[in-house]
Amino acid sequence: MTFLDLMKRFPTENKVIDYYVTVRYPNGVSCNHCGSIKVYQEMKHPKVFHCNGCNNNFSPFKDTIFEKSSTDLRKWMYAIHMFLNGKKGISGLQLQREIGVTYKTAWRMLQQIRLTMGNAESKEYLDTIVEIDET
Repeated sequence: MTFLDLMKRFPTENKVIDYYVTVRYPNGVSCNHCGSIKVYQEMKHPKVFHCNGCNNNFSPFKDTIFEKSSTDLRKWMYAIHMFLNGKKGISGLQLQREIGVTYKTAWRMLQQIRLTMGNAESKEYLDTIVEIDET
């Protein structure tokens, strides 16, 4: 996927949120507190869902790298894209220049991406056949 393809697929942050929700909750969003499916997305805060069952708010990004981030999710998608497509990786300074964030934010994003990529808890992904080029 090229940068232009990425921007066509995710023209707004809401499109990223919608895509993420469909991937994380393929059978529909359910409350993190009570498991109810009577939930709706907040209009003012699209990263927050409200449960009519237990009257609690929750985030579909709980326990993910996006959980406590105020950075635009399109910048996250571009950072992940750059991280995965860079042959020699990407530095925090380069990411800072590319997406227009502070060095501290760029460094944190890269650390979160690296930790997620090295997550040994999800062993089921290690059993699949993967084709790797130029290594």
